[in-house]
Amino acid sequence: MQTRSARAAIAALALAAGAGVACAVGPEVIISDVAGQASAGVPGFPGNIFSSFDRPFRSPDSSLWLISADTDLATTEDEVIILGSGVSWSIVVREGTPVIAGQAELNGLIDTPMGIRDDGSFIYATNTDAATTMDEVIVRFDAGSGLFSVVAREGDPVAGFPTEAYGLAIDSPGLLDNGDAYFRATSTVGPALTTEDDFLIRGSGVFAQAGVTVPGGSIFPWEFFDVGDYYFSSDGSHWLVQGDTSAATTIDDLVVVDGSIALMEGAPIPSTGLTDIIDLNGIVETYMSSEGDWMARGNFATTEIDWLVFNGAIIAMTDTLIPGIGTGESYSDDIFADCFFSMVSNNAGDIVFGAVSDNPDTSLNGLLLLRRNGLTSLLAREGDPVDLDGNGIFDDDTFLSVFNNDDGFLTDDGWYYFTADIRDSVPTTFGQAFMRIRAFEPAPSCRPDLTTGAIAGQPGYGVPNGVLNNDDFFYFLAEFSNGNVGVCDLTTGAIPGQPGYGVPNGVLNNEDFFYYLAIFSAGC
Repeated sequence: MQTRSARAAIAALALAAGAGVACAVGPEVIISDVAGQASAGVPGFPGNIFSSFDRPFRSPDSSLWLISADTDLATTEDEVIILGSGVSWSIVVREGTPVIAGQAELNGLIDTPMGIRDDGSFIYATNTDAATTMDEVIVRFDAGSGLFSVVAREGDPVAGFPTEAYGLAIDSPGLLDNGDAYFRATSTVGPALTTEDDFLIRGSGVFAQAGVTVPGGSIFPWEFFDVGDYYFSSDGSHWLVQGDTSAATTIDDLVVVDGSIALMEGAPIPSTGLTDIIDLNGIVETYMSSEGDWMARGNFATTEIDWLVFNGAIIAMTDTLIPGIGTGESYSDDIFADCFFSMVSNNAGDIVFGAVSDNPDTSLNGLLLLRRNGLTSLLAREGDPVDLDGNGIFDDDTFLSVFNNDDGFLTDDGWYYFTADIRDSVPTTFGQAFMRIRAFEPAPSCRPDLTTGAIAGQPGYGVPNGVLNNDDFFYFLAEFSNGNVGVCDLTTGAIPGQPGYGVPNGVLNNEDFFYYLAIFSAGC
């Protein structure tokens, strides 16, 4: 029996379909900067709206996220930090408000790199309104106490190196599971030589020092460390640093993972079999997930081919066919010189990366791609429609425009959160939004549990009940015979350990049948 509201909803959808208006299955807008939209309003400031969004960051377990944004408030109070979970969020820091409650010092401009723990504790860097000799600070919020504190301040002694004081640059902060903060501190003040006054800090001590620390596999010490390229896994057992050593300028740019050189300017990518060397300044960007998986992208010197690596293995290169999307497009750097513009992974090693294709329509050539279980698929494309007002229908004349470089993250339960410019059908770009899109559906806790009973039309038919028995087997058999792809398409291949095992491919065949037999026999 249907309720009146249910019948009304069905009728509304039918009318929408009859009118040629598509129901929305695509990016979900969390916050936007489009005047007149509810998603653009700044809480607590009626009439004010957001004006842009920076890079979002997730907690290690993916349950929380953090992003900074600009608003159209006065320039002394317009930047904010937003803490969220799913599509719910609130402002937790605002420029022009006290760093620590009850004290006079005010938050200033907020740096891009930030960090957040599973309990809601977070860390950020800001330039306060204090005297210019002490206004650069790293600030931590402790979720347990509900209090803010200053972790490091310009002019204070360097952690573990008290003869030096922090200088004009302290940035790139993060938090480990145990509460330790880490960050970069350059051009410190004190007796140290200028070749030795850049530091990486972890907890209460120095993790690396320019002019002193020598990366594993090199004979040259670090010369400087790149901003934003200092990562740890959340448990602190894995780490990544990018920077330059004192070697010749043709071979001085390095990516070091867990103490050893992983990539080096002027050298081939190890273990790939390729002989071309990484170009001068050819390591464009790096990344490490909370699990410790690492990624990098860049380009070769001779061929000028752009590449993307995951844990040292190349997973994409320009001038090669983009697999799994069925359009015949290839990765291309004809329009965008670096081809690849973003890369992230979750704790399971699933990857979302951004690339530009050779699609002749340059308004459709920006792609977000999902790589999962060794298979690549299309997640979103420039030009895809966006449900801006959240009414469930694509009726806003709004489409994805430019994906913002590296501004996204992937959760363990299959959501990809990202920022992108948005445009109309002209096409004219008219705003930006922080959105999420379903990258994949998380696997059920007991995948072969498909039903409560095996009699069609009876209550519980097709509803998992946490019990695996013959009803599940006969239900699968019946639906397989009926050609029910939605239920029975479970895998690409039936050989464990091979790419596509356990990954649906839209085709129902014997591979799915034998895969179900295997997981049913294995039990839960």
